[in-house]
Amino acid sequence: MKRLWAVALILGMMALAACGDTTSPEPATVSDPVNATNLDATVEARVQETIAAQPTATSTPQPTKTPAPTATHTPAPAPTATLTYEEYFELGVDSYENDEIDNAITNLSKAIELNPDYVDAYYFRGLVYIIEEDYDKAIADYTKAIELDPNNNSEIAKATGASAYFLRAGAYYENYDYDAAIADFDKAIEMNPGHSDAYYLRGEVHYFDNNDDKAIADFTKAIELNSDFAADAYYLRGEIYYFKDDYGKAIADFTTAIESDSDYAGDAYYFRGEAHYFINDYDSAIADFSVALALYPDDSYAYYFRGDSYYLKGDYDSAIADFERAIKLDPADADIKTYLAEIYALRGYIHAKEDDYDSATADFNRAFELDSDDAAGKKAPEASAEKIDLFPCGGGVECGILDAPADYRNPEAGSIKIAVNMRRADSPDERIGYLFVNPGGPGESGLWLPRYPEHVFDDELVSRFDIVGFDPRGVGVSDPEFACGAPGERLALLGAIDGDIDMPEEIAVGEAAANLCIQSMGPVGALLHSEYVARDMDEIRKALGAEQISYLGFSYGSALGVWYATLFPDSVRAMVVDGADNPVDEANTQQERIEEFFEESAPLEENLKRALAACDSPECPIYNDGDPIGYYYRAAEKLHLVNDAAGGVPYAAFLGVVSTLYDEEEWPSLWQGLHELQDDDDPTILLGYVMWQLDDDPTAVNFTGHVNCLDSFALKPKLDRATRLDDSAVFDALSKERYPLIEASDFDFPSACPFYDQFAPEPLGVPLDGSGVPVLVVGNRTDPITSFGESEEFAFEVLSNGYLLETSHARHGVYPDNECVNEYVHRALIDGVYPDERRVFCERED
Repeated sequence: MKRLWAVALILGMMALAACGDTTSPEPATVSDPVNATNLDATVEARVQETIAAQPTATSTPQPTKTPAPTATHTPAPAPTATLTYEEYFELGVDSYENDEIDNAITNLSKAIELNPDYVDAYYFRGLVYIIEEDYDKAIADYTKAIELDPNNNSEIAKATGASAYFLRAGAYYENYDYDAAIADFDKAIEMNPGHSDAYYLRGEVHYFDNNDDKAIADFTKAIELNSDFAADAYYLRGEIYYFKDDYGKAIADFTTAIESDSDYAGDAYYFRGEAHYFINDYDSAIADFSVALALYPDDSYAYYFRGDSYYLKGDYDSAIADFERAIKLDPADADIKTYLAEIYALRGYIHAKEDDYDSATADFNRAFELDSDDAAGKKAPEASAEKIDLFPCGGGVECGILDAPADYRNPEAGSIKIAVNMRRADSPDERIGYLFVNPGGPGESGLWLPRYPEHVFDDELVSRFDIVGFDPRGVGVSDPEFACGAPGERLALLGAIDGDIDMPEEIAVGEAAANLCIQSMGPVGALLHSEYVARDMDEIRKALGAEQISYLGFSYGSALGVWYATLFPDSVRAMVVDGADNPVDEANTQQERIEEFFEESAPLEENLKRALAACDSPECPIYNDGDPIGYYYRAAEKLHLVNDAAGGVPYAAFLGVVSTLYDEEEWPSLWQGLHELQDDDDPTILLGYVMWQLDDDPTAVNFTGHVNCLDSFALKPKLDRATRLDDSAVFDALSKERYPLIEASDFDFPSACPFYDQFAPEPLGVPLDGSGVPVLVVGNRTDPITSFGESEEFAFEVLSNGYLLETSHARHGVYPDNECVNEYVHRALIDGVYPDERRVFCERED
């Protein structure tokens, strides 16, 4: 228990008692009042709330009680005659100084007995009781002192710079009576508005009582008054910001606490590391966790978070080393084992791609050993015709590598390796077959869907299907490793173009920017389009020995689904897509293309307006007297700070704003991000959403844009380079008029896409219409990313046999969070039964 604040006050009293000074010296300072045991418990509870299934233990070592000061003079001899109350008081002080606590209390009590109105003795004895953790007696003494001296005129009150209210508040605080403590701190501050220590300690009480806003206000005031507590105030305020997910302010406060040599500097490194981790700044997170581990080498969660940072950077060896250490320190933590199993599996894929099958097998086996609760009961069917080697790799999942042709039109081009995994049906006797899944993007890994099915599928699908995931070519651990020049290289090239691309030297720059992909990946860089991904899917089907597959695709997965159905209609048993875009927009005239552009862009503008309008109370940080849109426009003038923080990516701010619209639960983050940007020039919150959208290095070429560009040439071969460049200029001009909120993010930047004609894929020779395969399309009227009109067109104008399931949720993708939607989806996938009508409706379910 930390009671150095009381010790400091006692030392001030002893100095006064020793010299008999009757003046009012400077207030004695207070150094560290935090209740460490309670702090640990509170931090643990808050981390549990913030990071689901990832408890984070603080690293604060338990302090020992501060020893009493060493005697500096010879103790007074035992009295041989009757003493006055003042002499008993001095003996009490001397006894305390010599660590004779019982004698101190006895002598101070004798002084009070001889003079029941002796205020100083009540003060001093109360402090001794606090040191001895006898809070009830301390409170009684301060209550008496207040009764005798309500205005704090005693010499000790003046010497310590603290009233009896402050001291009694401390006793209440140590006894966990927070309401009484706050009342006394209020009185102390009322009597002395400059009482920085009272602000700090009251802030701690609010902190432990989960009154975060009041705690922040008190810590801020204590810092303003230049309390000796300032370093610790920064730390505790940083913790509150951290648990409020306000990582930019948390990082700033933790940094100041470290620089100020706070008693909690070690913990500050740890929590600052987590804050960096949650905004995807993995290099800074690794650096902070490394310092924290040097201070607290047995902190399993520091190893966990540093390991996960390494993992997210693709450094599997370092990640595995950290996770293994975390498991040794905390062998009962099942979550760490699960994550480590996933990393071993990913490294196993890497070894398999390198034809190092011994190492791959060892990694898959270790993954299985770590996380094999239910894998044993999920064997392949006895009559299985599977021709792909699948290794149990933890979590009930099997992992394997498929060799697929690099170029389906050129067999001599060699092969690439595609990473595949599978979760066997929970009920093998009721197994229907294989369900292929894709999470969208393009660019999202499909391997996590079978590994964490509880986040993606209703139990009925997990029970009846072997769920098959894969990393599409160019994604994750599948070939090739995606790159288009060095990070920032294309940005630098295109950034030299000012205005429209119409001069020969500008065209040359555009061609060079596009060709960086081929220079980095070779010819396969031009072969990452959706047609070839669909053909890879069929290679997986054949390797599994299945005549037909079922398919569930989300977002871009809808386009991939229709590609597969179009190319291999006889191989589809059932198909459902959610959050569907229309990959075949009308494009014969520029006016048609303009209308499609408006339809695709409208959801962003509408949902951004809806998100801002939802800030409808003064508690919202951008309420702005009922004009949050006006606040947004002011904040937008600083969105360039987001671009700068992302390494100069000119569309970073646009991504940061738009990414908060994927789900209405993210809207408060948009409000707070805009508030911190406008008021503090702090882009941290929006930058976190940028990093969620982009690669580890945001200046690298985006995979999504690369594939979308290749697909557009395959589906719209008549749109030549000149037409695309002209369209871009027209769209930019119209967008400024039609979508002022989105345009305020100022994301105009030349695209290399028109110059992909140098290596564009061959056009699809047939209509992309699903070839008569029945497809259930989940269309969402308030989808922030894909307009309902796009889903409607996809179901009725693109697909030759489409069914539209209409609903309304302010999020991108609905399944499996709506029971009505789930029922239709399961009837289609499990029973092969589609709605009686081509359009059906499900109400929103919150």
